[in-house]
Amino acid sequence: MPVYAILILLIFIFLIILFLCAFLTYRKFLKENLLPAPTSSRLENLNQFLLPTGFQYNSANDYFYAAMDCWQRSCGYCRLYDESAASFSMVIDSEPIYFDYGGRRWLIEFWKGQYGMTAGAEVGIYATDKKDLHIPGVFDGPFFEAVSDEELLPIRLCLYEEDTLLAKRRGVHWWLTVFLLGKYCPPDILSARISITFPDSEMCRAFLDGLKNAGYGDTEIQQRHLTVTVLFTTPKTVQPAIRQSIVSDFLLYHNQIYCREYQRITQDYTDTLSKLEYLSEQNPLLYHTALHFTASGRLRDGYHLLMEALEN
Repeated sequence: MPVYAILILLIFIFLIILFLCAFLTYRKFLKENLLPAPTSSRLENLNQFLLPTGFQYNSANDYFYAAMDCWQRSCGYCRLYDESAASFSMVIDSEPIYFDYGGRRWLIEFWKGQYGMTAGAEVGIYATDKKDLHIPGVFDGPFFEAVSDEELLPIRLCLYEEDTLLAKRRGVHWWLTVFLLGKYCPPDILSARISITFPDSEMCRAFLDGLKNAGYGDTEIQQRHLTVTVLFTTPKTVQPAIRQSIVSDFLLYHNQIYCREYQRITQDYTDTLSKLEYLSEQNPLLYHTALHFTASGRLRDGYHLLMEALEN
């Protein structure tokens, strides 16, 4: 090989090494200087940003959750909301449990699945003493309101991916939730172990009857005093039609791509606060997509649709 060819090859190798060194140095600089704020203030900033959405972030356990007095509480709940979930990239299983207690109709509903770029689960508690709504072409059925502070129930929620525990949370609440950002899990491989403690035996029995009416057998329910535990795996109740369509498969594929991109971009960071701040700099569009689940569009749009129909 001619001397000049060897010289060119050596220069080329040197330039590659120089480029790699510069790239690694730049990445180290970004890692050390892009996110200088202490964790406490970064957490405060993120939760302040999330406040209008109704959600907050728990850095100790690395999950997002709904605040007690979030705006969603005023929207109540009905079947229409579940029907519209797919419109917001939510592919979720829903399990409404209906029962009568204290002169009112009650709804305790479970959800689990893929909420955009988060995997998660929910337990909601609602009641109504009103007649069903009959809005031609829009909705026909009961509309429930979130329970009052005096009617909050102790709930424990454990979310599993097959046999692996992903997250657990407990609290006295009307809507206990947990969402894991960047985690991709189709509803079919998720399960939720849910425990609810009731104030008296009458309400406990009514809920047990509701579970059995939904299709749960005695072997699928555990009761200890006033606490009922149920494992939510495959839904017993009829799911929204779109949940069984090819649209759900497309949305899951779409969400999976976003989750992979999120993990790729933020792979140098170990905590969600750092991941989000780095993502906001590198890919603002994906950053907003990542927090899209906080929009709870199925609640807001469904509620507004109902209110407009009632006014007309």
